[in-house]
Amino acid sequence: MTSPDISVIIPVLDDYRRLQATLDCLAEQVTERSFEVIVADNGTPHDRIPELRAVGFELIEVREERPGSYAARNAALEIARGGLLAFTDADCLPMPDWLERGVAHLERIGPRALVGGAIEVFAQNTHAPTLAEQWELVHAFPQEHYIRDLHFAATANAFTTREVIDEIGPFLSAYASGGDREFGERAWGAGCTLAFEPGAVIRHPARHSMKALLRKVVRTTTGYYRRQREEKNWSAYARGRAIIRAAREIPWGPGHGVGAALGIEGDSGAKLRYAVAETAVHIVRQSSIVYEATRRG
Repeated sequence: MTSPDISVIIPVLDDYRRLQATLDCLAEQVTERSFEVIVADNGTPHDRIPELRAVGFELIEVREERPGSYAARNAALEIARGGLLAFTDADCLPMPDWLERGVAHLERIGPRALVGGAIEVFAQNTHAPTLAEQWELVHAFPQEHYIRDLHFAATANAFTTREVIDEIGPFLSAYASGGDREFGERAWGAGCTLAFEPGAVIRHPARHSMKALLRKVVRTTTGYYRRQREEKNWSAYARGRAIIRAAREIPWGPGHGVGAALGIEGDSGAKLRYAVAETAVHIVRQSSIVYEATRRG
C-alpha cells in the first residue's frame, strides 16, 4: 500500500459531533498531496462512538485507554505512515488551504522543523459572547507568541516531520497539560527550526462557560509548575518567593481585572464582561500557584 504524504492526527474524547465537523473541513482541503487522518480516541464509551464520514482521504481510528491527549497522539504516531505530520483537535475547523500552507512552509524549512499555524478563536454568538468567551477572544492561543518567545506550537495547529519524532521522541504521554510546550522546547533544544505560518488557519471555539475556562487555568498553571518541580527547576527558595508574590496578588484581583479591561477594544459591555472574567482568572491562577508551591512531593 502506498504511504500518504501527510498524516493528520486528531485526539478525541467524547466529542464526536464536533469531530465530524473537523473531518468535513478536512474533506474540503485544496491540495494535491495525499493524506490520511488518524483519530485517536482516548476513552469515549463505546456506545457513544458513531460511524464517521470521510471523503477524499483514508480515515484510521485507534484507541488509547491511557488518559491524556498526548498519550492519544502518541498512539496515532505509532501507526502514522506519512513523512509529514499535522496535528489539530476535534473541536477545530481547518480552512480549505490549511494543510497545503502548513506543509509547504514545513518543506521550505527542511526536515528538522516545527511549524505552528494561526488559531482564530470565535464565540458561539459573536454579538453576545459569554464571560469566558470574551476572555478567550483576547487571550486564547497566541500562536506566534508561543513560537517566537516560548519555543513551542500549540497542537491545535502544528506541523512537523517523522524525522523530528525519530530524533527527539514523541510527546511525554504522562502530561495532562503542557505536553506541546515540552515537546517544542525539546525540539528547539535539539536545534530544530520553529516557525509561524499565518496562512495555515484553523478556527477554534472559545470556551463557553467560566467553569470550563477556570478548569483550564488550574490545569495549565499546576501543570507548568509540576513540570518545573519534576525537572528540578523549582527550588525551595523559588517556591517561597512564588507563594509570597501570588498571595499578595490574590486580593488585588478586582483591581487587576478592571485595569486590564481598560486596555482591550470593545464597548462598555465587552469591557465589563472581560473585567469579571479576568478577575476570576487572576484569582484562580494565583491561588493555583500558592497551592502548587506548598504541595508536598
